[in-house]
Amino acid sequence: MVIDSGTTYSKVSNARFHTCGITTTGVLKCWGQNTNGKVGDGTTVDKLLPTVIDSGVNYKEIHTNFNHTCGITSSDELKCWGLNSSGQLGDGTSVNKLTPTVIDSGIYYKKVATSSSHTCAITVGNKLKCWGSNTNGRLGDGSGSTQLSPTPVDATTDFKSIALGSAFSCAITSNDDLKCWGHNFYGQLGDGSSSNNSATPIIIDSGVKYSKLSLYGEDSCAKTLTEGSIKCWGYNSKGSLGLKDIFGVYPVNYVSIFKD
Repeated sequence: MVIDSGTTYSKVSNARFHTCGITTTGVLKCWGQNTNGKVGDGTTVDKLLPTVIDSGVNYKEIHTNFNHTCGITSSDELKCWGLNSSGQLGDGTSVNKLTPTVIDSGIYYKKVATSSSHTCAITVGNKLKCWGSNTNGRLGDGSGSTQLSPTPVDATTDFKSIALGSAFSCAITSNDDLKCWGHNFYGQLGDGSSSNNSATPIIIDSGVKYSKLSLYGEDSCAKTLTEGSIKCWGYNSKGSLGLKDIFGVYPVNYVSIFKD
């Protein structure tokens, strides 16, 4: 079914109960369940049709999750809205926001990723910051404490992409190394164990270079830079890793590999 017939989109992000898209002219539209104001129109009323958000402001990046949404404007400002009970919006409070709110004013961003209770983003200077719940070390700052504002992670390293799972995070450095941190009960970090949570980023699959990354729940997948192969590891519920066993802890070196 065609959505918003007559309008063309350049990007879309779909969460469990709401969706946002950026049109080819930079207009942000969101729709669906509006609990805690995650649609961003200033209400908590569900929206059954694409609704213009932050009218007059153009966007170039958008990322939705179960309870909150973040986007990056065409002027590289980071804005977030929705549930903020764990500080996942990053505005220095734990108060929900019903409309897009500028985060880390004066700092400019190019990438953002959201999970249910934490958020990470990469600045235009390639520095990684994370905030929100820090259970199991998912923020990567080594403190284990909730952070209500963007907090530097692995400050001496430059990053180019970031993805978040339910309680863990992974990123690709500017040197194409893969790093992960946080909860590891299901082997989702990919270090070959299922017991070693990490409160700071650790290199995964050392010596292999990566170009793309995707995390969801307790599963991780990434695309290698030179071979173009996909490697997956983690929980594998219902075969989500592409492995024949239903459940299991799979480190990166025991992965399912698919060629482009």
